[in-house]
Amino acid sequence: MIKRIAPDAQVIDITHGIAPTNVLQGSLVLANTLPYMPEGVHLAVVDPGVGGERKPLALRGRDGRLYVGPDNGLLLVAAERLGGVEEAVELAEAVVTACEKPNSFHQLTPDGTPIRQQVEAIATRVYGADGVDYQAQAEKDLARMDQLGFGTMPVCMAKTHLSLTHDPLMLNRPTGWRLPVRGVVPSAGAGFVVVLCGDMQRMPGLGRTPAYMKVDIDENGRTIGLF
Repeated sequence: MIKRIAPDAQVIDITHGIAPTNVLQGSLVLANTLPYMPEGVHLAVVDPGVGGERKPLALRGRDGRLYVGPDNGLLLVAAERLGGVEEAVELAEAVVTACEKPNSFHQLTPDGTPIRQQVEAIATRVYGADGVDYQAQAEKDLARMDQLGFGTMPVCMAKTHLSLTHDPLMLNRPTGWRLPVRGVVPSAGAGFVVVLCGDMQRMPGLGRTPAYMKVDIDENGRTIGLF
């Protein structure tokens, strides 16, 4: 997951061998290992209450290291061994504080931008493509969207999740490629259009009477209607 978000990040995986409830063992492993690790962000989770009421913490050490983990003492032994803690922040509070600060966030394209310009912006500024190639059917679909009054609707890009490109085999941050668009279809009720990239297929919709409506339990407690 970290590599997907930050491909250039260097990740060192220390261990997955700590018992789920053994916070003491986890803290000792960190204390004995981190002095030999490069400075950076140290993430650790060992907690019997994961998913419960434990608060996620971020600690800043006096040596500049950052520690992220639950508020159960897991991080403290290592942090103290490396010079102590300079600052501790509950991550939820940090998010709220960050949201309250002035920022320059804006949409990639303003409301009312034509579909073609929206797709170009997403492809070049988000995916890193050199441009967009519209196949003949896509050109017809764009003209039809204009005729239907859908020409400036928001777009939903239908493409593989395995790559920034349309090709699942092109990994990391490819360069020197163009995004092929084969079609554009409206989702009028939802208020957007779907842009079909490469060979990506959409999920089929349910029929008027989905199969689950025929599933039941008879008087003998047996499930019927599955097949």
